[in-house]
Amino acid sequence: AVVVLALAAAAQAGKVYYRYQNDRGVTVQTDRLPPEVVPRGYQVVSANGDVIQVIARELTAEELQARDAEAEQQRLAAAEAERVRKWDRSLFIRYSNVAEIEDAKLRGLKEFDTRIGILQGNLMSLKGQIESEQGDAADYARRGREVPEALTKRIESLKAEVRYAESAIGALQHERVETEQQFERDIERFEYLLEQAALQR
Repeated sequence: AVVVLALAAAAQAGKVYYRYQNDRGVTVQTDRLPPEVVPRGYQVVSANGDVIQVIARELTAEELQARDAEAEQQRLAAAEAERVRKWDRSLFIRYSNVAEIEDAKLRGLKEFDTRIGILQGNLMSLKGQIESEQGDAADYARRGREVPEALTKRIESLKAEVRYAESAIGALQHERVETEQQFERDIERFEYLLEQAALQR
């Protein structure tokens, strides 16, 4: 709106001119702007030489890419700063001291150990059942008899349960490691925040 008013005022006061540099680097001022000049940028000036508007040159592909990359870096930095801010706030809401984080860590890991232990017990039971069923199947084979389809299906079903239990145990063990590492990060961060608070006193 300001530029439009300035242009209108300039038009009323007199002609509007365009100032730019030509291919040889010489400054040119004219009342008609050549189309090929637009990408290089130019100035709109009044008859007495006052600059009304500056039109920047068009960015190259490389410059556009660099600008976008910088904008993305700034976005990521802002997102990281927000994540850390929420993390810090969460720590002070949940804990009053490092000992409380240590206690929460022990409780959390104990819960994982209990769940893993139950699954490992189930896994041993399943493997025992498979051995028993496979023993029955071997008896049929030794007697020259065909293994009943129901028995074969039970064995395959038990093997599928074993694979599921092993997968669940592996997932819980991985989650346990990640949880322990997160608690360690929480402790380290909480100690850092306490140190910073002490320095500011």
